[in-house]
Amino acid sequence: MIRVLKPSELPRLSPEDEKKPYAEFYYRGAVEPSAEIMEQLSLENAMDPKYAVYPDNVNVMLDGRYMERETGFCILPDGTGYASILTKMDGVTPEVNDWWGPWHEQDDLRYKCWFPGAHQKVGDCWAQEDVGKGLENVFFVGSLNPHVVGFDEKRVAADPTIVRIRGRNGYSLPADNATSEMRPVPQSVMHFIRTTDTGIEYRSRFWVGIHFRNGRAIRMIPKDQQIPLEWALNMVQHCAYEMATLASILPELHSRFKDLR
Repeated sequence: MIRVLKPSELPRLSPEDEKKPYAEFYYRGAVEPSAEIMEQLSLENAMDPKYAVYPDNVNVMLDGRYMERETGFCILPDGTGYASILTKMDGVTPEVNDWWGPWHEQDDLRYKCWFPGAHQKVGDCWAQEDVGKGLENVFFVGSLNPHVVGFDEKRVAADPTIVRIRGRNGYSLPADNATSEMRPVPQSVMHFIRTTDTGIEYRSRFWVGIHFRNGRAIRMIPKDQQIPLEWALNMVQHCAYEMATLASILPELHSRFKDLR
């Protein structure tokens, strides 16, 4: 289980960060996901793997319907981890979503506002955050697009609701350089973003122990290793909070700071 700090528990910002006009978003704290989402995020409610999107069958997401379980987590039969979550972002346009990516990567505080208490630092192809296993450095080693993940690119191009399909391969390591039997941890994250009647939605997918290369999913952990179920749960809990927070603050952030570089 991840620990989510209350606003009163958040560490104080540095005097320099306190002066930035968006510091208030940090002190608001993380936004709790909906009750519908929260009830699916416990070890007792792990999903049956038959409802997962397997990394070699991502085109099922192009079928024009929601999966039976858009939100959940499990361990796949091969021992790799899986997590997924659906986030509705009412009032967020594709243009606002595109603005957010490069804007927040320029400043640690902007990254902290995304998940106060869990997000710490951001840089070129790396981030520092706590996803339930203590503070970690996450290094991104390759961007994902429809081709790399294995989507039928003609079907993607033919769907006018798709805003973007993007993600990254990466590895996570303890920020204190501690070692363990299963480190670094390879993982892939993919966000399938499409328009809705009220804004956009993120259909986020995480595969732990997997990387994508040239349209194929590659197992990156030894055959005799299995990802702990708690890791998949931590991943989906973390994503649930960070995306609920982003959905809540992004329209206001953009309205107030769209011209602030």
